[in-house]
Amino acid sequence: MSETIKAKVGDIFDIVLEGNPTTGFIWQPLVPHEALEHVDTYSEVQSSLVGAAAKQRFLFKALAPGKIDLVFRYSRPWEKGKIRDERIYSIQIDPAK
Repeated sequence: MSETIKAKVGDIFDIVLEGNPTTGFIWQPLVPHEALEHVDTYSEVQSSLVGAAAKQRFLFKALAPGKIDLVFRYSRPWEKGKIRDERIYSIQIDPAK
């Protein structure tokens, strides 16, 4: 899956991914470029039940113009090399006005 997000230098934008952190699976961004800063991550839990879905919200700040492919991997951090899902977002950063 690939999606394009447009931002201007200085903008803060978010990416929201559905997950299931109560089972140990979390989304992790691979921030590949100095033009993009990972500002914060938080979860929006939809239920207190074990196995319930949640949304992970990632905030990023656009620092410099360019095009970046931002990759997210869905896995359990302790299971090295086992990736359950991957999402790619194309980030187009334009100069500030």
